[in-house]
Amino acid sequence: MPSAAFTSSRCGQSLVVWAINEGRGVARECDRFLMGSTDLL
Repeated sequence: MPSAAFTSSRCGQSLVVWAINEGRGVARECDRFLMGSTDLL
């Protein structure tokens, strides 16, 4: 059974990856809104 610290670490990493992905999506949509198109992936 994984330790609580290991489980918390994995959840924390998952949240960081999710937040980065959300931020990229927001940046892409802002670019599209302001510039009319985007080259961001």
